[in-house]
Amino acid sequence: MYVLSNEVIKVNDYFLADDRNSMYENDGIPKWKICKCTKKENDWIYCNEFPGVGLNHDWTEKIIATTNKELLLPGISKEFINFYRSFYNANEIPIEFTVEYIYEKFFTPVDDDDDDEIIVSKPTIDFENCIAII
Repeated sequence: MYVLSNEVIKVNDYFLADDRNSMYENDGIPKWKICKCTKKENDWIYCNEFPGVGLNHDWTEKIIATTNKELLLPGISKEFINFYRSFYNANEIPIEFTVEYIYEKFFTPVDDDDDDEIIVSKPTIDFENCIAII
């Protein structure tokens, strides 16, 4: 299970990339491939899974949490998995959820006279390394 976000993908982020050549291929259903961003250039995303190919943001989704332990990302709580499973078994598959985020402010000097504020957001992580899904 993967929790996806429309956040901007940065170097070293994991993401899903649609492995179709056209949006009409595969009856319009994406064929997702797990990738790790190795480089960004002119808004193109590069990864080892598609060597030499720049990927468009419109064909990618950032992974912010998963049950896949190999990716070393925050996990998904057992409570949420059971909640999701109950809807799935009733054929009422929820698609969108709200993930709780924390915002941190940092001040970084741009020049000798002025400081600039940078706000960084990231999902709230609990003591079991799981994201907080509201």
